[in-house]
Amino acid sequence: MNESDITEQSGNNIEQKLMSVPQLALLRGASLAIDFVLVGTLALVPMLFHGGALELPNIGFNKETLEVIAKANGASLIGVFLALTPLPIIYLRLLFKRVMKSPTPGEAIVGITSYSNSAGIEGAIQEILYGLAQYFMSAFALVFGCLAAFIATLLPFNLIQDFIPWLYLSSLPGAVEITLAATIYALSYIAAVGFAFVPHSRTDLASYFDDNCQLEVKRLR
Repeated sequence: MNESDITEQSGNNIEQKLMSVPQLALLRGASLAIDFVLVGTLALVPMLFHGGALELPNIGFNKETLEVIAKANGASLIGVFLALTPLPIIYLRLLFKRVMKSPTPGEAIVGITSYSNSAGIEGAIQEILYGLAQYFMSAFALVFGCLAAFIATLLPFNLIQDFIPWLYLSSLPGAVEITLAATIYALSYIAAVGFAFVPHSRTDLASYFDDNCQLEVKRLR
């Protein structure tokens, strides 16, 4: 076996170890989901704290919770508004990419990172635009995930109970239905976000949004 054959065989072995395009897209979708869970949780800390301090029966969209988040100098209310805006994810990217020069937590976990090579204000603007793109992709995925969870779980349960009353599904623990709906929602959300992050190939990890915002994409491991 000559040197060229050895090089070709080595290249084929590396190619076989590379993940497929759908797997790469789902990993990047999971990365964004992790980052949004992190920034969303941090933004809602004041509301969760006030809800726990006042021992509300439920943290949800009800009169008691609205009264809580409207008090305490608006700290809880500001957190809720922040969680609904692109500011947290933009701040996360600027903090990790421009200040700390490191991957975001989600990127570090999945092992794929995107970053701007531009210096100064140009690089910051590219990261901000990318954060905005992530926000709108997440908003679309949020709607898609909710619809998927409703169609796959809540709707069939309700229809079966209406048309086949003897099949008493309500005897199932509520936690089972909630867990199933949450699982389908999470998977649908990640798939919807991953669809926007479909890479050019198994070796070229950049997607349309990466190219549009002039960001580089590479593996961390």
